[in-house]
Amino acid sequence: MQIDLSQFRSGDVIGFSGADLMSDVVNVATLGWPRWGLSHVGIVMVDPENWSKLLWESTSQSRSPCWFQKRVVSGVQAHELGARLAEHRGRIWLYPLVESLRTIPWAHLGFWCRRQLGTPYDLAGAIAARELCCGWLWHRLLPEDTARVFCSEFVPAALREVGRWPSDANCSRYSPNRLVRLLRREAIVGPGVRIK
Repeated sequence: MQIDLSQFRSGDVIGFSGADLMSDVVNVATLGWPRWGLSHVGIVMVDPENWSKLLWESTSQSRSPCWFQKRVVSGVQAHELGARLAEHRGRIWLYPLVESLRTIPWAHLGFWCRRQLGTPYDLAGAIAARELCCGWLWHRLLPEDTARVFCSEFVPAALREVGRWPSDANCSRYSPNRLVRLLRREAIVGPGVRIK
Protein backbone atom coordinates (compact mmCIF):
# COMPACT_ATOMS: atom_id res chain seq x y z
CA MET A 1 0.00 0.00 0.00
CA GLN A 2 1.49 3.33 -1.11
CA ILE A 3 0.86 6.24 1.28
CA ASP A 4 0.83 9.78 -0.11
CA LEU A 5 3.32 11.65 2.11
CA SER A 6 2.36 15.06 0.72
CA GLN A 7 -0.63 15.18 3.10
CA PHE A 8 1.58 15.22 6.21
CA ARG A 9 2.73 18.52 7.76
CA SER A 10 4.97 19.38 10.69
CA GLY A 11 3.04 19.07 13.93
CA ASP A 12 0.47 16.56 12.64
CA VAL A 13 -0.19 13.71 15.05
CA ILE A 14 -0.09 10.10 13.90
CA GLY A 15 -2.09 7.50 15.83
CA PHE A 16 -1.23 3.81 15.64
CA SER A 17 -3.39 0.83 16.49
CA GLY A 18 -1.20 -2.22 16.68
CA ALA A 19 -2.20 -5.74 15.71
CA ASP A 20 -0.48 -7.53 18.58
CA LEU A 21 -1.16 -8.52 22.18
CA MET A 22 0.78 -5.60 23.72
CA SER A 23 -1.27 -3.09 21.70
CA ASP A 24 -4.47 -4.86 22.77
CA VAL A 25 -3.46 -4.54 26.43
CA VAL A 26 -2.70 -0.81 25.97
CA ASN A 27 -6.10 -0.27 24.37
CA VAL A 28 -8.07 -2.14 27.04
CA ALA A 29 -6.22 -0.27 29.82
CA THR A 30 -6.87 3.11 28.16
CA LEU A 31 -10.54 2.59 27.27
CA GLY A 32 -9.92 1.90 23.60
CA TRP A 33 -11.02 -0.95 21.36
CA PRO A 34 -8.33 -3.57 20.73
CA ARG A 35 -7.03 -3.42 17.15
CA TRP A 36 -9.00 -0.20 16.57
CA GLY A 37 -8.20 2.29 19.38
CA LEU A 38 -4.81 3.93 19.67
CA SER A 39 -1.91 2.11 21.28
CA HIS A 40 0.80 4.59 20.20
CA VAL A 41 1.20 8.16 18.94
CA GLY A 42 3.95 10.16 17.26
CA ILE A 43 4.37 13.59 15.71
CA VAL A 44 5.38 14.50 12.16
CA MET A 45 8.28 16.86 11.60
CA VAL A 46 9.83 18.10 8.40
CA ASP A 47 13.45 18.34 9.49
CA PRO A 48 14.66 21.97 9.18
CA GLU A 49 18.15 20.93 8.09
CA ASN A 50 17.63 18.17 5.52
CA TRP A 51 13.92 18.57 4.66
CA SER A 52 13.14 14.90 5.30
CA LYS A 53 9.68 14.05 6.64
CA LEU A 54 10.25 12.28 9.93
CA LEU A 55 8.08 10.66 12.55
CA TRP A 56 9.24 11.57 16.05
CA GLU A 57 8.17 9.24 18.83
CA SER A 58 9.14 7.79 22.17
CA THR A 59 8.94 4.03 22.04
CA SER A 60 10.62 0.87 23.20
CA GLN A 61 9.11 -1.21 20.38
CA SER A 62 10.86 0.01 17.22
CA ARG A 63 13.16 -2.46 15.52
CA SER A 64 14.48 0.14 13.07
CA PRO A 65 17.51 2.35 13.74
CA CYS A 66 16.82 5.96 14.68
CA TRP A 67 17.38 8.34 11.75
CA PHE A 68 19.87 10.42 13.76
CA GLN A 69 21.34 7.96 16.27
CA LYS A 70 21.91 5.28 13.58
CA ARG A 71 21.04 2.46 15.97
CA VAL A 72 17.98 0.83 17.53
CA VAL A 73 17.12 2.72 20.72
CA SER A 74 14.47 2.85 23.41
CA GLY A 75 13.09 6.33 24.06
CA VAL A 76 12.87 9.45 21.88
CA GLN A 77 13.82 8.73 18.29
CA ALA A 78 13.06 9.70 14.71
CA HIS A 79 12.32 7.59 11.65
CA GLU A 80 11.78 8.39 7.99
CA LEU A 81 8.00 8.80 7.84
CA GLY A 82 7.25 6.62 4.81
CA ALA A 83 9.33 3.71 6.06
CA ARG A 84 7.88 3.91 9.58
CA LEU A 85 4.30 3.90 8.30
CA ALA A 86 5.01 1.05 5.89
CA GLU A 87 6.52 -1.20 8.57
CA HIS A 88 3.64 -0.80 11.04
CA ARG A 89 1.31 -3.78 11.32
CA GLY A 90 -2.11 -2.49 12.13
CA ARG A 91 -4.17 0.62 11.51
CA ILE A 92 -2.80 4.19 11.27
CA TRP A 93 -4.65 7.51 11.51
CA LEU A 94 -3.52 11.01 10.65
CA TYR A 95 -4.77 13.79 12.95
CA PRO A 96 -3.81 17.00 11.12
CA LEU A 97 -3.21 20.23 13.02
CA VAL A 98 -6.20 22.52 12.57
CA GLU A 99 -3.87 25.49 12.12
CA SER A 100 -0.61 24.80 10.26
CA LEU A 101 2.66 25.78 11.86
CA ARG A 102 4.33 28.88 10.52
CA THR A 103 8.03 28.89 9.64
CA ILE A 104 9.50 29.90 13.01
CA PRO A 105 7.45 27.50 15.18
CA TRP A 106 8.05 24.74 12.64
CA ALA A 107 11.84 25.19 12.82
CA HIS A 108 11.67 25.53 16.62
CA LEU A 109 9.81 22.21 16.83
CA GLY A 110 12.50 20.51 14.75
CA PHE A 111 15.34 21.75 16.93
CA TRP A 112 13.39 20.96 20.12
CA CYS A 113 12.82 17.39 18.92
CA ARG A 114 16.54 17.00 18.23
CA ARG A 115 17.37 18.11 21.77
CA GLN A 116 15.11 15.32 23.07
CA LEU A 117 16.97 12.58 21.19
CA GLY A 118 18.02 9.80 23.52
CA THR A 119 15.60 10.72 26.32
CA PRO A 120 14.86 7.29 27.83
CA TYR A 121 11.49 5.58 27.48
CA ASP A 122 9.24 5.86 30.55
CA LEU A 123 7.62 2.45 30.98
CA ALA A 124 6.40 3.22 34.51
CA GLY A 125 4.81 6.46 33.30
CA ALA A 126 3.15 4.70 30.37
CA ILE A 127 1.65 2.12 32.73
CA ALA A 128 0.50 4.82 35.14
CA ALA A 129 -1.15 6.81 32.32
CA ARG A 130 -3.82 4.18 31.83
CA GLU A 131 -7.40 5.24 32.46
CA LEU A 132 -7.92 3.02 35.46
CA CYS A 133 -8.29 4.54 38.92
CA CYS A 134 -4.70 4.21 40.11
CA GLY A 135 -3.29 5.80 36.94
CA TRP A 136 -5.70 8.72 37.25
CA LEU A 137 -4.76 9.22 40.89
CA TRP A 138 -1.02 8.86 40.17
CA HIS A 139 -1.00 11.75 37.71
CA ARG A 140 -3.24 13.95 39.81
CA LEU A 141 -0.77 13.79 42.67
CA LEU A 142 2.61 13.85 40.95
CA PRO A 143 4.11 16.72 38.93
CA GLU A 144 5.12 16.35 35.31
CA ASP A 145 8.41 14.53 34.87
CA THR A 146 9.97 14.49 31.41
CA ALA A 147 13.36 13.05 32.37
CA ARG A 148 11.93 9.88 30.81
CA VAL A 149 8.97 10.01 28.41
CA PHE A 150 6.42 7.71 26.83
CA CYS A 151 4.72 8.37 23.48
CA SER A 152 1.66 10.29 24.63
CA GLU A 153 3.79 12.35 26.99
CA PHE A 154 6.26 13.31 24.25
CA VAL A 155 3.60 14.48 21.74
CA PRO A 156 1.88 17.08 23.97
CA ALA A 157 5.28 18.31 25.18
CA ALA A 158 6.24 18.88 21.52
CA LEU A 159 2.94 20.66 20.83
CA ARG A 160 3.47 22.83 23.92
CA GLU A 161 6.81 23.98 22.49
CA VAL A 162 4.98 25.57 19.54
CA GLY A 163 2.06 26.99 21.52
CA ARG A 164 -0.51 24.33 20.60
CA TRP A 165 -0.81 22.84 24.07
CA PRO A 166 -1.52 24.70 27.35
CA SER A 167 1.72 25.72 29.03
CA ASP A 168 0.45 24.67 32.46
CA ALA A 169 -0.95 21.25 31.45
CA ASN A 170 0.74 18.13 32.84
CA CYS A 171 1.93 16.18 29.76
CA SER A 172 2.52 13.08 31.88
CA ARG A 173 -1.21 12.41 32.34
CA TYR A 174 -2.33 11.13 28.97
CA SER A 175 -2.68 7.77 27.30
CA PRO A 176 -2.73 7.74 23.47
CA ASN A 177 -6.54 7.43 23.37
CA ARG A 178 -7.13 10.13 25.97
CA LEU A 179 -4.61 12.49 24.36
CA VAL A 180 -6.22 12.31 20.92
CA ARG A 181 -9.72 12.70 22.37
CA LEU A 182 -8.54 15.88 24.14
CA LEU A 183 -6.73 17.22 21.06
CA ARG A 184 -9.94 16.73 19.07
CA ARG A 185 -12.17 18.28 21.75
CA GLU A 186 -9.91 21.34 22.02
CA ALA A 187 -9.79 21.67 18.18
CA ILE A 188 -5.99 21.35 18.12
CA VAL A 189 -6.20 18.57 15.56
CA GLY A 190 -8.89 17.72 13.05
CA PRO A 191 -10.78 14.45 12.68
CA GLY A 192 -8.67 11.36 12.20
CA VAL A 193 -8.15 10.18 8.64
CA ARG A 194 -7.34 6.51 8.35
CA ILE A 195 -4.30 6.10 6.13
CA LYS A 196 -3.64 2.39 6.63
